[in-house]
Amino acid sequence: MPKPYFLSRPSGLFCRFLVPIDVRAQFGSRYLVRALHTADSDRARLLAAILAFALIQVFKRLRQGEIMDIKKLLEDMDTGSIRTWRAAKLTLPNGTVVENVDIADDEDQTRFNTFLAATGASASPTVVIAKSQLLSACIDDFLTERKSGLLSDKNLADYNYVLRRILLDLCGDQPIDDLGIQDANRVVKALQAWPSNATKNPALKNLNAERTMQEAAMRKLPLIGPRTCEKYLDRLRSFFTWAKDAGHWTKSNPFAKRRTMTKEKRGEQQKRPFEDDDLTRIFDPALRTHHSDDPHKFWGPLIALFSGARVNEIAQLYIENIQQIGAVWVIKFTDDHDDQRLKNAASKRVVPLHRKLIELGFLEYVEDVKRFGFPRLFPNLPYSRINGYGDAIGDWFNGRYLRSAAAGSKVPRAGIDDPKKTFHSFRYVVINRLYCITNKKTLIAEITGHERGSDVLTNIYITPSEAKEREATMNLLDYPFLSFANYVPGQYSGFFKRLKRK
Repeated sequence: MPKPYFLSRPSGLFCRFLVPIDVRAQFGSRYLVRALHTADSDRARLLAAILAFALIQVFKRLRQGEIMDIKKLLEDMDTGSIRTWRAAKLTLPNGTVVENVDIADDEDQTRFNTFLAATGASASPTVVIAKSQLLSACIDDFLTERKSGLLSDKNLADYNYVLRRILLDLCGDQPIDDLGIQDANRVVKALQAWPSNATKNPALKNLNAERTMQEAAMRKLPLIGPRTCEKYLDRLRSFFTWAKDAGHWTKSNPFAKRRTMTKEKRGEQQKRPFEDDDLTRIFDPALRTHHSDDPHKFWGPLIALFSGARVNEIAQLYIENIQQIGAVWVIKFTDDHDDQRLKNAASKRVVPLHRKLIELGFLEYVEDVKRFGFPRLFPNLPYSRINGYGDAIGDWFNGRYLRSAAAGSKVPRAGIDDPKKTFHSFRYVVINRLYCITNKKTLIAEITGHERGSDVLTNIYITPSEAKEREATMNLLDYPFLSFANYVPGQYSGFFKRLKRK
């Protein structure tokens, strides 16, 4: 319900309401200020509550496309002729409690005023809203709970996006228990028409949900994929499950059985591994030379190819994460720093450095970074609170390196346009190859950071391996059909000097 802000002026009491952004154009202003025609504070609160109840219905009808005479509505508010309002519970000044008040017209209001007079109470009760909590308040409470370490910043941002940007915007800020199947249908329909990367598209900035979809349709923008749609539905299901447990929602979960993909489709692999021919094109020496101006472009794909690590795990590495255990050089994937995060508990792991990375000069590169005093392995990568450091590598590799160039472009690229093949495909390459050459499934899970018992690898428990055993397993990875350029010590000295001067 719109929250009134009371203003005291020489001419009397006024109340001000913030008009939601998606209906602001119809009202012509950001705020709606109306005289309450009374100097009595108790009566002013009741009149403000009546106006607020009326406004929430108006906002809902406008969002549903209904054409309303806003000028007449405002005139009615000024003259006090609005009489349609409801309250689950009213506590009168004399202590009398009245429940389930439903005022539909002037006649109802007259009868209500007569009742107030008969009870000895003036028309100035304190309104106690006993209905379910507002949707916005539920979302606030839900996200506050989840901020206490239960969700990563990225997952929290996903929840915030689908709950506020889509659910709240489309359904309006009404008591959560008033939401119905029509609202759920509207949200599902919106997800199926929602543009991809809407937050990054300047043309969609500051648009409400309806206008976002209209603009996307007009511009023929690509839509979110089925899996993203399913992810958002999962977020909605989780939210309403929480709301029911918290006592805010009394009905069955409106998104419990909503699906945009069949069970078979949901079980399909979202990404595909690179084939040998793909790897040959990716690691073509001429192409690599052209795209090795930054250290993360040189080492990022190589580390992924010889470790199976996720893009953000690689991007967020610190120099201290490169260590020696006994005679074995390892990479420690951790979340020890505030700007490091991992997908799950199993992602915290120690992975031996593949002998090929050592041969190519990776340790010499680490020493170069140390010499310039940078704490992180790739000090130039920008940090995002939502996505960490991985965006820079992922956006470059999946876009400007992997995909075919636009017509007329002279920049060489790998020309791999299958959308299911991305930087993450290196991970599938490593898992598949190790799986084919060893039956130590738990060891593979430990190296790649998969939870034992997940769908990716079968559930076989063995005592965690020592570094030497893991090194032997890692070194089974071999790509004899590929050739790689060695790192030259000092290769990025100029790059680091420029970075130091910034």
